[in-house]
Amino acid sequence: MIPCGLYCVASSHDFLGLVALLNSLRLTGNDAPLFVGDCGLTTAQRERLAPHVILADVDVTGSPHLAKSAVPLAFPAEVTVLLDIDIIVTGSLDALVAASRQRPVVFADPLWHRFDENWGRLLGLRSLRRGPYFNAGVIGLPACRAPEILALVGKAQTRVDTEATWIGEGTSGNPFSFGDQDVWNAVFAAQLEPNELLVLEQRLAAHPPFPWLRVVDERSLDCRYPDGTAPIVLHHVGEKPWLAQTRPNIYSRMITRLLLEDDLTLPLDRKEVPRRLREHATGDAARFYAASAASFRTIRGSIGIRSRSRRRSPQPDNAKKPPRGMLPEPDTIVREA
Repeated sequence: MIPCGLYCVASSHDFLGLVALLNSLRLTGNDAPLFVGDCGLTTAQRERLAPHVILADVDVTGSPHLAKSAVPLAFPAEVTVLLDIDIIVTGSLDALVAASRQRPVVFADPLWHRFDENWGRLLGLRSLRRGPYFNAGVIGLPACRAPEILALVGKAQTRVDTEATWIGEGTSGNPFSFGDQDVWNAVFAAQLEPNELLVLEQRLAAHPPFPWLRVVDERSLDCRYPDGTAPIVLHHVGEKPWLAQTRPNIYSRMITRLLLEDDLTLPLDRKEVPRRLREHATGDAARFYAASAASFRTIRGSIGIRSRSRRRSPQPDNAKKPPRGMLPEPDTIVREA
């Protein structure tokens, strides 16, 4: 069993996000093996990735999100760190890994109060103990807990109708509107002992629009809050900048550096990257257009046009937004649950 394994899942639509995640890990000195569950990568993409990651075939009939628990069960480690594909790692994961040797570690979600008493009944779990709601973008698990929790999550997710989640047309009132994240929270609430779960500050896993964050050194991915605190990861929840025209932010600025520079583990050619994510004048013009388009979509959605046009023109699964309400809450404190 290896000391630490990093795990994610990806389809062909996620290739640019996966390359950025890989490059960010290596730039920040995180050299643990990265296991990638292949949920539909192309042959060419697999060939590019093969020298740098461990590819694992995943049998998944729905969204890749539902396959997150499968790969670490097939390739166990003393510490399991699950990462979403829209993550950029901006610092060392050593402290997170060290803490995860003893107990599960997560980051608080902006919706820290979310809880549904029906989770246990609907998923076939035992009674739940309410705790702070956490984000499923980064999860650390010790070997003593990983097999049990991963198996339960995988089984529970088969009971969830993905069309009733944010992947489909689910509303925020649905018990599983946040999909696999609700399942993870339900399983932890059913299985973990009091004070067993370590919940880190939400701002250490920053979400758009990344309030108060500024870039200190783009080459090293160093970004800071005004008090000098550095986040561990940037998590681009919602529409992905490589798939949709989103407002420029720290993540989209960092991903340009993580896809095109020569010092990367896996650099890409400029032609492989959307213009809005390229450097120099070409990228600046495309980013201005993307920001304008994103603003127009916001205005259109506020007057009720978005839902009608969305029904006429479905988007890829991982390009859809989660329900409203995922707003940053940078003052979230560290909690033990």
